[in-house]
Amino acid sequence: MPLPSLLPALFILQAPLQPPAPFLRAWPELQGWAGGKEAPAVFEAVQLHAFLEARRRDLGAGSRDPWKGWLESLVKAGSPELRAWARTRLVEAGSYGPYEELLRSAVAHLQDLSQPSSGKARLRQPPPSGGWMPGLFRIQADSPFWVEVERQTRAKPDFAVSSNLYALWCHGHHSGQRSLMYDIAARVAPTVGFGQPRAEVWNDPRFWIVADWALAWGSRQDFETLEHQLPDGPARGAWRLLRARLAEQELFWAGPLAPAELRQRNATLAAEAAGVEEGERPLKVLEEGQSSPPLQPARDRQLRTTIHLRVTVDPSGKVAGWRPYPGPWIGFFAATSGEGLAGWRFEPARVQGTARWAQTTLVLHPQARGTLPGLPEPQTRGRRGGNSSGW
Repeated sequence: MPLPSLLPALFILQAPLQPPAPFLRAWPELQGWAGGKEAPAVFEAVQLHAFLEARRRDLGAGSRDPWKGWLESLVKAGSPELRAWARTRLVEAGSYGPYEELLRSAVAHLQDLSQPSSGKARLRQPPPSGGWMPGLFRIQADSPFWVEVERQTRAKPDFAVSSNLYALWCHGHHSGQRSLMYDIAARVAPTVGFGQPRAEVWNDPRFWIVADWALAWGSRQDFETLEHQLPDGPARGAWRLLRARLAEQELFWAGPLAPAELRQRNATLAAEAAGVEEGERPLKVLEEGQSSPPLQPARDRQLRTTIHLRVTVDPSGKVAGWRPYPGPWIGFFAATSGEGLAGWRFEPARVQGTARWAQTTLVLHPQARGTLPGLPEPQTRGRRGGNSSGW
């Protein structure tokens, strides 16, 4: 083929793909989240979708041009949400220059979520956009960031974890951290904090992270192993309190169905259901169940949070399984928040009139009375290249 006739084909291959319909439907809301008319001109639908596609293929894409420069321009945006989101994407890609500022905004967000009267800046999560848009502080599991976090954590004899790092870790722990959680659990110890007059296990950020991970990802065997890993005494006693609240919650242990199993079950309900993509969808709530009061440690610390639960709903509208998404303080709240889920009823999802299995997200706002004394202000130290000297 002569060279001139190749040029149009090359141009077409390099042109950005048109975003899918769910993404385009969500774009007005996404643009509003990013600042509306005040959003940077480079934050537009085709460009954002092209970056998210590049990120899906290669998580390190954000550390190289053109995407590194694009993200760095978003860091200068007027919207604090867009600035934090862009910093998260840079750190996720392995570009740690914005880490200090990202940590500051994550701590301030957690302070305000836990204590709305703190005057700190709670940030709004971006709309999911058909499942394309990653969360504000959510760092993907296979990011080099988590490799570095584990390396630095294991380099410390006591596996110490700062309460400030928890503000990021609570959003990003993942199922592949099992061995790290086992080893952190062995170092948990009563600690002074949260304005409590005496040292307690529930003040130790290592315990927060282990409990959060277990609630989101742990099996029965993981809970048992973690109990054996925890030092005998107050640490095991605290863990047994948590396990006791989950022991009879079969919906928790069942967990939400994986997409493949969801498709298989729906395919058996109706032939036309086969091949339909199974994604999360909003479902109308017909009846709310009654959650139990938070665990005593949450009440003692006067905590509050927002919990997002991954819920499988069967064709009759009943909850068939659940687990919390990663997020702040789920170790303090998820076990009791889930105790009422058997009483929830949803309007079933339907395709061509056939009720089917579905996944949805249930957002709960558990809280204890009063106000939280607050997390410490971020204490950060720089090193060459602008990277943080500690995670």
